[in-house]
Parts: sequence; C-alpha cells; structure tokens
Amino acid sequence: MVTLLHLAPLGVGVSTTSRHLGAGFGLFGGVEGWSGWSWVGERGSGCAGGVALEVGLTCGNSGVPLTGWVVCRRVERSGGASQPGEPDDPQTDAVFLGEHQHTLDAKGRVILPARFRERLSSGLVFAPSQDRCIDVYPQTAFERRVEELRSLPREDERARLYLRVLLAGAQQETPDAQGRVVIPTRLRDYAGLDKDLTINGADEKVEIWDRTAWESYRGAAEDAFANFSAPFAP
Repeated sequence: MVTLLHLAPLGVGVSTTSRHLGAGFGLFGGVEGWSGWSWVGERGSGCAGGVALEVGLTCGNSGVPLTGWVVCRRVERSGGASQPGEPDDPQTDAVFLGEHQHTLDAKGRVILPARFRERLSSGLVFAPSQDRCIDVYPQTAFERRVEELRSLPREDERARLYLRVLLAGAQQETPDAQGRVVIPTRLRDYAGLDKDLTINGADEKVEIWDRTAWESYRGAAEDAFANFSAPFAP
C-alpha cells in the first residue's frame, strides 16, 4: 500500500516513486492548499523502483497552476492494509500464495498461474535459487532484493560467490498477452526442469520447480515442518 508523501520537480534525483495518486491531498503530509490535481501521464522511468509521473496541480491559495511535477517519494504503512481511496500497488504489496501445476512447452515457455499474471505482467526477473529451483520476482521486488544484498561484504568469498551466481544468472522477461513467458535455458538446466512443473507462491516472489523434484522435497519438508516446536531465532 502506497501513501504519497511529497512532490518535487521532474529531473530531481529521487529514490522511489509511486504509480498511484491517492484519493485526497491529505496524503501529502504537511502540504496544504493544493487542489485541482489532474493526471497528465507517465513520463519515463527516471526513478528507481517505479515510473515517474507528470501531474498538473493548482495551488488553492494563489490559483497558480503548476505542471511538470512528479510524485517522488513513497512510504509504506506497517501492516500493509489499504486505507479508503488508496489503491494498492500490485508490484509492492503482492503476496504470492499457493501451489500450481503447469507444463513447459516445446519452446521453453510456461503459462503463469492466472492469479499471478497481473502482478508480473509489466516485467519479471528470473533468478537461480537455493534447492535447485528458480525464483521469479516482479521487477521492483528484485530491485529491492538487490538493494538489500549491497550490504554484503565483498571481501567475503561466500558473499562474492552468492552475488555472482545470482546476478549473472538473473534475466529479465515480459510475459505475452496470454501470460506465457520463456524460462531461460540456463535456468531450466540449473533447476533440472522437465515438462511438468510446480509453481509455488513464496511471499514476494514465485518459485518454479521441476514437479518430481518438488514432490520429493515437499515430502521431507512437510515432515520437518510438522515437528517444529519453537519459533525461529530473529
């Protein structure tokens, strides 16, 4: 869920953006007197984590119109629940759930589960994952993951190995209108994918498994899960 915080002129270096204009200007903390906003349209992708938006505003105090401004900063409320009139950002707030059975066609394509398609339709990133499966991230979620990993010490051999394999193996793709997407050959080989696949929701990402490998892993994992008796250490 996204709350707009403030505005800045186009061209200013910013860290994140919102794709949504909220229902009221009460969302702009500390900014008063603005009214008559209008949607002008998208203006490129000059901000990391989203698309810069050009809007038109009128100052209610002076009546002076301002155009060419961009929503430039985003905050997310704890708990993730939307407030009335505030649309969710499907790229930011998506929780992928469930186990889905799909097949790989002769061209290496898979049809994404219907409930996942909208959140992945604007672009996704395939990446190698642990346990010989493939992670599928919405583009913005992968960017956040990379940002988290930048704190890893590059002097640590394991950190270098992890980053090299992850980033060299990652690949951007865009599903077609039918929700089909090509899984890169290198990652298909890494995960040992045959025709039959299992696609699992995994919070902010999706996992693609060879079905036989998943069923073998799931059997042992469910036995271990059933016997967990204490919470994980923070």
